[in-house]
Amino acid sequence: MRPEAWRLLRDGGADAAQNMAIDEALLEAHERDEALPPALRLYGWSSPSYSLGRTQRGIGSGDLERLLASGFEVVRRPTGGDGVLHEHERTYAVVGSLGSRDFPRGVVDTYARIARALVSAVSSLGVSDARSAQATRRTGRQDAAVCFERLSGCEVTVQGQKLIGSAQARRRRAFLQHGSIPKTL
Repeated sequence: MRPEAWRLLRDGGADAAQNMAIDEALLEAHERDEALPPALRLYGWSSPSYSLGRTQRGIGSGDLERLLASGFEVVRRPTGGDGVLHEHERTYAVVGSLGSRDFPRGVVDTYARIARALVSAVSSLGVSDARSAQATRRTGRQDAAVCFERLSGCEVTVQGQKLIGSAQARRRRAFLQHGSIPKTL
């Protein structure tokens, strides 16, 4: 990957719906124009939020009521995976064109390339034992209410525990990958 060819978007905190709308718009732009350089967007959330993965079945009505009563916004992400609480973390979004020089291959290769960059980034912050989990393909649906309860391939780990969770959305010509990074880094 050529970092000088990327767009870096650093956003402050926005509400849950606005954050997802921006990421969806970036994905749509890359779907329309394959010549756009890949983009990395780093952002926060203006209030505590819970994002459901694109195909996640939802959460129980009691859980939803408790989240809303506690001041959390609830939103559905365009990417897959399980639910993520957004309060004490930053979110990254990588969007790019499939089949490009930066992302020439399939879904696992895309995850692996981004995971290597994330491991390098957290290592430069002093996390010396960060690793990328082994690239694997999921077999069947393994339900979990919260993303960080389950480890998938190509996620960043420290001592076997998930540090950065990631999920993707793919279109014919473009992809979007979200991830959650603890603010303690």
